[in-house]
Amino acid sequence: MPYAIGHEQDASERKAVAKAESDPQEKWHRARLIPTSGISGDDEQERRATSALLAVMTAVREFGHSIIGPLGAPKGPVIETFTEVRFELDGQIVIPDGLIRVTRGKKVWVCLVEVKTGSAALEVEQVHSYLDVARENGFDCVLTISNALRAVDGAHPLTGIDNRKLRKVDLYHLSWAAILTSAIYQRVHYGVSDPDQAWILSELIRYLEHPRSGAQEFEDMGSSWVEVREAVSNKTLRAKDPATLDVCQHWGHLIRFNCMKLTRRLGVEVVGGELSKRPKPQLDLAKVAEVLSTTGRLESSYAIANTAGPIDLVAD
Repeated sequence: MPYAIGHEQDASERKAVAKAESDPQEKWHRARLIPTSGISGDDEQERRATSALLAVMTAVREFGHSIIGPLGAPKGPVIETFTEVRFELDGQIVIPDGLIRVTRGKKVWVCLVEVKTGSAALEVEQVHSYLDVARENGFDCVLTISNALRAVDGAHPLTGIDNRKLRKVDLYHLSWAAILTSAIYQRVHYGVSDPDQAWILSELIRYLEHPRSGAQEFEDMGSSWVEVREAVSNKTLRAKDPATLDVCQHWGHLIRFNCMKLTRRLGVEVVGGELSKRPKPQLDLAKVAEVLSTTGRLESSYAIANTAGPIDLVAD
């Protein structure tokens, strides 16, 4: 029987290949709302991802509110989005990648957006300038979007931010993986009331899942992984070594990413056990590093809604 099933699959694949070779229409590219073709470089990739995300947030309000609701935005009837807005700051022109505005009654909520795609990293000086622009114009917050993952909710991945600039303006971060998770959760599990809006959201999901979009998934455990792995084998690893802490931070990123992947598939919230305690979640790097240095193990757990108990994960 296994041979028969495999044989049927092989025959089906050969038939599909033969059809593609004989029928020119099989080679045609279906028209897409947000095409991945024509992305010529990093700047074009960033502009297209920004425009696609902000436009879909406007078109699909359920998705838009799922993104900006946790940032403090009111649930207004309309979400307005703009790209490459220009401001003057200390005689210089500052151009954030985007701006989001929501009006509800007399309240106007405004958020500046800074976007990075691929391996591009956020820059402290650039974020500082957007925080200054937001403060001078009475805006509410700045949102950064990149492939940088947070180990826990509420922790910004960019270090070196001047806390004095956060007295009147909030700073938030979303990874592309988190945005994709919200889109899939909304489209597949929660639902979109309008069929046309559902299709638009599906196009964004298709775009973000394409490698050329610049929305990367978790790739590796960082540059210190081999060094730490060998130190564990040689029993020379120390908990306070920078390399040890770097690997533990990446471990938190891996847990966070796996939680998002599970949430997409299951349609229920999945959180990373000890990494997601409320109300102030924090990754205890020292604790994780101590366990790794003494036992050679990285440990965590997944708490999945409506299940009997957590799932423990151990990397030995």
